[in-house]
Amino acid sequence: MTNFSKLVLKMTEYEGGCVERVNHFLKVFAFAKTIAEGEDVDDATKEILEAAAITHDIGIRVCFEKYGNCNGPHQEVEGPPIALEMLPACGYTHEQTERIC
Repeated sequence: MTNFSKLVLKMTEYEGGCVERVNHFLKVFAFAKTIAEGEDVDDATKEILEAAAITHDIGIRVCFEKYGNCNGPHQEVEGPPIALEMLPACGYTHEQTERIC
Protein backbone atom coordinates (compact mmCIF):
# COMPACT_ATOMS: atom_id res chain seq x y z
CA MET A 1 0.00 0.00 0.00
CA THR A 2 1.36 3.44 -0.87
CA ASN A 3 2.01 6.20 1.64
CA PHE A 4 -0.83 8.13 0.05
CA SER A 5 -3.33 5.26 0.41
CA LYS A 6 -2.33 4.83 4.05
CA LEU A 7 -2.84 8.56 4.61
CA VAL A 8 -6.31 8.58 3.05
CA LEU A 9 -7.33 5.64 5.24
CA LYS A 10 -5.87 7.27 8.37
CA MET A 11 -7.59 10.58 7.61
CA THR A 12 -10.90 8.82 6.98
CA GLU A 13 -10.55 7.04 10.30
CA TYR A 14 -9.45 10.26 12.03
CA GLU A 15 -12.53 12.08 10.75
CA GLY A 16 -14.66 9.42 12.42
CA GLY A 17 -16.82 8.82 9.40
CA CYS A 18 -17.80 12.46 8.96
CA VAL A 19 -18.84 12.17 5.33
CA GLU A 20 -18.73 15.93 4.73
CA ARG A 21 -15.11 16.30 5.84
CA VAL A 22 -13.95 13.15 4.05
CA ASN A 23 -15.67 14.26 0.84
CA HIS A 24 -14.12 17.70 1.23
CA PHE A 25 -10.53 16.51 1.56
CA LEU A 26 -11.01 14.10 -1.35
CA LYS A 27 -12.40 16.92 -3.49
CA VAL A 28 -9.50 19.23 -2.59
CA PHE A 29 -7.10 16.39 -3.41
CA ALA A 30 -8.71 15.87 -6.83
CA PHE A 31 -8.40 19.58 -7.67
CA ALA A 32 -4.77 19.72 -6.47
CA LYS A 33 -3.85 16.59 -8.44
CA THR A 34 -5.50 17.90 -11.60
CA ILE A 35 -3.77 21.28 -11.35
CA ALA A 36 -0.40 19.65 -10.62
CA GLU A 37 -0.72 17.36 -13.62
CA GLY A 38 -1.76 20.28 -15.82
CA GLU A 39 1.28 22.22 -14.67
CA ASP A 40 3.58 19.20 -15.18
CA VAL A 41 4.74 19.25 -11.55
CA ASP A 42 7.54 16.79 -10.74
CA ASP A 43 6.66 13.60 -8.84
CA ALA A 44 8.36 14.56 -5.57
CA THR A 45 6.51 17.88 -5.40
CA LYS A 46 3.25 16.21 -6.43
CA GLU A 47 3.57 13.71 -3.56
CA ILE A 48 3.92 16.57 -1.07
CA LEU A 49 1.11 18.57 -2.67
CA GLU A 50 -1.29 15.62 -2.62
CA ALA A 51 -0.57 14.84 1.04
CA ALA A 52 -1.00 18.51 1.93
CA ALA A 53 -4.34 18.56 0.12
CA ILE A 54 -5.54 15.52 2.09
CA THR A 55 -4.43 16.95 5.46
CA HIS A 56 -5.15 20.64 4.86
CA ASP A 57 -8.06 20.74 7.35
CA ILE A 58 -6.69 18.21 9.84
CA GLY A 59 -7.10 20.64 12.74
CA ILE A 60 -10.81 21.35 12.26
CA ARG A 61 -12.12 18.73 14.70
CA VAL A 62 -9.76 19.80 17.50
CA CYS A 63 -10.56 23.47 16.87
CA PHE A 64 -14.30 22.87 17.19
CA GLU A 65 -13.71 20.96 20.42
CA LYS A 66 -11.33 23.54 21.92
CA TYR A 67 -12.61 26.85 20.57
CA GLY A 68 -16.08 26.21 19.19
CA ASN A 69 -14.95 27.33 15.74
CA CYS A 70 -12.47 26.36 13.07
CA ASN A 71 -11.01 29.67 11.96
CA GLY A 72 -7.70 29.72 10.14
CA PRO A 73 -5.40 30.88 12.94
CA HIS A 74 -6.67 28.13 15.24
CA GLN A 75 -6.16 25.50 12.52
CA GLU A 76 -2.62 26.76 11.91
CA VAL A 77 -1.84 26.04 15.59
CA GLU A 78 -3.78 22.82 16.09
CA GLY A 79 -3.29 21.05 12.75
CA PRO A 80 0.48 20.54 12.47
CA PRO A 81 0.93 18.55 15.71
CA ILE A 82 -1.67 16.04 14.50
CA ALA A 83 -0.10 15.82 11.05
CA LEU A 84 3.39 15.45 12.58
CA GLU A 85 2.22 12.19 14.14
CA MET A 86 0.10 10.91 11.27
CA LEU A 87 2.40 11.49 8.28
CA PRO A 88 5.44 9.50 9.48
CA ALA A 89 3.12 6.67 10.51
CA CYS A 90 2.03 6.55 6.87
CA GLY A 91 5.61 6.40 5.59
CA TYR A 92 6.40 10.04 4.85
CA THR A 93 9.96 11.13 5.57
CA HIS A 94 10.85 13.82 8.09
CA GLU A 95 11.59 16.25 5.24
CA GLN A 96 8.30 15.52 3.50
CA THR A 97 6.38 15.82 6.77
CA GLU A 98 7.94 19.20 7.57
CA ARG A 99 7.10 20.52 4.10
CA ILE A 100 3.53 19.19 4.22
CA CYS A 101 2.96 20.80 7.61
